[in-house]
Amino acid sequence: MRRREFNLLLGLAAASPWLSSATGALAASSLRVGRYKGDLSYSFEAAGVSLPYPVSYYVGGAPITEALASQQLDLAGMSEIPPVFALPSNTTYKLVGVMKMPPATQVILVPEKSSLEQLADLRGKRIGYVRATTSHFFLLQVLKEQGLSWQDVQAINLTTQDGLSAFQSGELDAWFIYGVFVQFAKFRLGARLLKDSAGYLSGNYPYGVTNAAWADPVRRQAVRAYLDAMRETLAWVGANPQQWAELNGKLTNVPAAYYLDQLDEQGQLGRLQRPDHTSIQSQQQVADALFAAGAIPRQVDVSPLWDLDFLA
Repeated sequence: MRRREFNLLLGLAAASPWLSSATGALAASSLRVGRYKGDLSYSFEAAGVSLPYPVSYYVGGAPITEALASQQLDLAGMSEIPPVFALPSNTTYKLVGVMKMPPATQVILVPEKSSLEQLADLRGKRIGYVRATTSHFFLLQVLKEQGLSWQDVQAINLTTQDGLSAFQSGELDAWFIYGVFVQFAKFRLGARLLKDSAGYLSGNYPYGVTNAAWADPVRRQAVRAYLDAMRETLAWVGANPQQWAELNGKLTNVPAAYYLDQLDEQGQLGRLQRPDHTSIQSQQQVADALFAAGAIPRQVDVSPLWDLDFLA
């Protein structure tokens, strides 16, 4: 069903007058999709996928949720964390899909010659993280596990780029980080892995659709088609990892070997899937943990955010 919708929206089955007019309406108004440099959408062309939608560019989860909330975007992916920080006031979008990633995609790095050998050694240390992201939640979970409070460490909120600079200059004792920055620190700075996020993070990365796009039949079809394009591209990456790494390397000015190492560390590709009740339960556990840690001011119910039937 989804593949058929995808083909129709691309104009490959023009016999349907409604879908033909829907595609025309979409082309006239466009589908606004949030992405970051190097994400799967940049591989659409190489994977043989073509969509006539302009893409808005945002870096980091929190700005993307703000863009969704202000109706600047129709569709965007994020982690479980940013929507929790936006509740309860922000219910301007629905979470309609989940990219299921391996849970060990986040890490704690320490300098090569660091004396830190175990998580309990984090007490009193300067720790870099990115607020309202998975690294923030990962840090809170580790502190809780070790019987430490936020006041027991020097937690420093930094962007990923600023975190890399601080780590390089010796201003951080530990860095909770993700993405290709792990490879930069590992290969260029000799960073050592203290712990990965397996057992701490769910690996769920939801896709949010604004209420306006959710209620518009044309945009609903377009969103489904876009998510199908993501699935197609994931399959292409799995079959062509070297080509994907080289493409991303040129795009981001990062060695292709870093992306290949990232894939190797993950062990498997993500899977874009329909959410279910476990998706809600997972994010609710995140929300409850953030409240218990004092990271958000009140308890929130995440269930109104979700539409489990959008991709049915």
